[in-house]
Amino acid sequence: MSSDDVTIEVLERELKRLKKDPAVRAKRSAGIKAAWANPEVRAKIKAALANPEVRAKMSAARKAALANPAVRAKMSAASKAALADPAVRAKMSAASKAALADPAVRAKMSAASKAAWADPAVRAKRSAGIKAALANPEVRAKIKAALANPEVRAKMSAARDAAQAIKDARDGAPKQIRRRAQATEIDQHEDALEAAVFGGRLKRRA
Repeated sequence: MSSDDVTIEVLERELKRLKKDPAVRAKRSAGIKAAWANPEVRAKIKAALANPEVRAKMSAARKAALANPAVRAKMSAASKAALADPAVRAKMSAASKAALADPAVRAKMSAASKAAWADPAVRAKRSAGIKAALANPEVRAKIKAALANPEVRAKMSAARDAAQAIKDARDGAPKQIRRRAQATEIDQHEDALEAAVFGGRLKRRA
């Protein structure tokens, strides 16, 4: 091993150590929050993310990283460790509820979901993903366990009742309103099932 290789290895170990240091993480978090509080910085970030070339590069980088089994395993372990913490789950739940309480956020999510679902390639990809997941005995066991949970069944029942209420309300409504209500009902069915089985809304990817 050359001296350069040793130096790089030492630097990598030091960077890993610093990332785990609470003081370093707190300082970094504060710096990011301060930068995001600056309207000029936010505008630059938004402009960059709106650039198709930048988005394509970011997408390629994500795909390349996720193609690495070691990276996927590390991400999975980190996610499981975080979700095992009740405080983290509570924080995520509160943030999700706060976001979904905003009609604009719900409308944006619904529009994105409908646009994606209108693409045959996206539908095929999602269908293949679901079939692959259901072919996994471990996944099927988790779903069965969730559906056997009285609390989960109660949530699904409440969602069905809400969907039925929407259907009853739209029966005498004009055609345009009925279509909107039907789309809302479909979204609610999907969200209820995902929340009941997986504990939250799944991130839908195009």
